[in-house]
Amino acid sequence: MVPQNILLLDSELLNRDLLGNHLRHAGFKVFACESCAEAGKLIPQKKIRLAIINSRFGEKAIKGIIGLLHSFEIDALVFLLSQQIPDADSLARMKVHDTIIKPYRLEEVGLKLKHAQELSALREAVRTCTERIRKLEDELKGYRSVEDQVKIPDLATVEVTAEDAFPSGNSQIDRNKKLSAAEQDPVTDEVPPEGSAAGEADVFTQIRKLDELKKAGILTDSEFNHKKKELLKRI
Repeated sequence: MVPQNILLLDSELLNRDLLGNHLRHAGFKVFACESCAEAGKLIPQKKIRLAIINSRFGEKAIKGIIGLLHSFEIDALVFLLSQQIPDADSLARMKVHDTIIKPYRLEEVGLKLKHAQELSALREAVRTCTERIRKLEDELKGYRSVEDQVKIPDLATVEVTAEDAFPSGNSQIDRNKKLSAAEQDPVTDEVPPEGSAAGEADVFTQIRKLDELKKAGILTDSEFNHKKKELLKRI
C-alpha cells in the first residue's frame, strides 16, 4: 500500500521530530515544514490530503495554507495543534477539521488520523459517484423519451371485429347463425300419413336434420334422442 502524504507544519523542532517519527512509524510519508512559506512551495508539488498545523502561525496564515491545500485537494483534512481549545467560530473560519491539544498522546493522534483517512477516502468515493451520476444524466438527456419511441395506439381508433373477439368455429356469432338457420328451416312436427313412403322418407329427413342440429351444438343429446324417438313412432 502506498503511504499517504501528510504535511506537518510546525516551527518547533521538538514537535516536528516527535510527531514526524510517530507518523512515519504509522505508515505515513511525512513532509515537515517549519514555515508557511516552505509549506506553500511544497503543497503544489505533492498530493497532500492530511495536515497538522501549529496554531502559533495565526489565523490568517493558517487560513491561507488551508485554502491552498483545498485548491489542490478539495477533500484535504487539517488538524490544528494548539495548547488550548480554540473557539468554534475561529475553527469554522479556518476550515479546520479537528484539533490536537497539548499535551497529547501519540496513540490518540494516530487514532484521529486513521479516522481522518477513512473520512477522506469516503468523501472521495462520494464525489466520484456524484460525478458519474451527473455524466449519466447528461447522457440520458440525449436519448428520446419512451413516449416518443413507443407509440401506444389510441383505443378509440382500434376496431375489433367479431372474428377477432371469437375464434372461428367457436364464436357466439357462428352459433347464432346456426340458430337462425334452424329457425328458418325448423324440424316440423307435422305428421305425414302413416304407412306412406313419403312419410317414412320425411321422418328420416327430419332425423338427419336433428342430427345436424345436435352436431352444431343446438340440441343436446337428450333432446335429440327424445325427438328421434317420437319421429320413429310415427313410421
